[in-house]
Amino acid sequence: MRMIGNHPRKFKNLNKIKNTLSLFCNRIVILLLLIVLSASGVSANAGPPSYGGSVAADPNGLEEIFITRENLLIDLRRLGQLTSKTEEKTVWVEAVYEMENRGEEKNQKLVFAVGSENAADFQLWFDEVPLDGSGSKIEIVNDLSKLPETWQHPKQTPWHEDTFGGENSKLDYLPSSVKSMSFELKIPPGKHTLKAKYRSEATQFVDLSPLIVWQFAYILAPAREWAGFGSLDATVFVPEGWDTVTSPELKSEGGGVLRGTFDGIPADSIAISTRSILPWSYRLSQIGSLIFLFLVILPFPAWGHKLVRRKGYRFPRIWSWGIGFGISWGILFIVAGFLAIIGPAFTVPGSQASIYGEPLVMTFLLFIVLCTSPVLMIIGSILWINTAKSIREGQLI
Repeated sequence: MRMIGNHPRKFKNLNKIKNTLSLFCNRIVILLLLIVLSASGVSANAGPPSYGGSVAADPNGLEEIFITRENLLIDLRRLGQLTSKTEEKTVWVEAVYEMENRGEEKNQKLVFAVGSENAADFQLWFDEVPLDGSGSKIEIVNDLSKLPETWQHPKQTPWHEDTFGGENSKLDYLPSSVKSMSFELKIPPGKHTLKAKYRSEATQFVDLSPLIVWQFAYILAPAREWAGFGSLDATVFVPEGWDTVTSPELKSEGGGVLRGTFDGIPADSIAISTRSILPWSYRLSQIGSLIFLFLVILPFPAWGHKLVRRKGYRFPRIWSWGIGFGISWGILFIVAGFLAIIGPAFTVPGSQASIYGEPLVMTFLLFIVLCTSPVLMIIGSILWINTAKSIREGQLI
């Protein structure tokens, strides 16, 4: 840019432009910082990070009855088929107990923590003969502290070590309720099999947006009340391709299958954390929307300045063109800001998306965008009009 003549007013106009651009850049830096923080998982927690779900457990033990082997199957594949957040977060549990009564015939009561909504979901077989459930009793227990000590769920489920930084790699686990079901059962001397199958529900950990982490724990500790326990074969099914962490560790066999074999009871519970993988479109949307926002913030006004220097100063009614340019800049900023803040979320399936704590943050950022847009409209109009006037008056060429 070359200066012509010695016009005091030109310095005044340039100072105005400099000051307005400085103010504008400061606002943009703040806005970009907020948007980047939001894209990195900023949240404003207003409640527990883990909620919903129910507890599942081995039955309480019987004296002189030995569990020689337990085959446990936990199926979480239904979580990958959810189409909305209102669907039931079903987890199917199947446990087969190979037992041996080394004493006389026992007429005992077995108590299961089933997490089941109704008795029809709970099925029991003894020596491959289905039991009709007569004499069963269902009781809803909302206060988990009232359950036997051995039935208490773990306080956390495992996750990756670098999730929160440092050594804290566990997620709080807060299932909401449990149902207990009791059965009267005659157990003759000798070897027998007892099979139980029932429906439970996964818990949602929602503080690692943009995806829900599904949690489930199967409590093994009640099995210690039996006369003895031999080995445990545990199999966990999760949706194929999901990120899954278990404690104790189960070996992945691919295809969403994890298995483990243990002598004795390996832990008080088997704790599971699993979630889907972010679609490639999520990161692409994040990058694309931020690039679009950058183009609107800097190249667009630079293009407008170049246009007015080339041809814009010749347009009639330069004030109306200036207002039009400013309004266009403000509208484009609103569109780009909305896309940067909420656009990536639309690439995540609704049933797996976690927006816990996010609405407040998003509302705040959108409010900033809406408040900044009128400022850009004013700045854009001033830039156009002042530049065009300066060129017309021979101050700029």
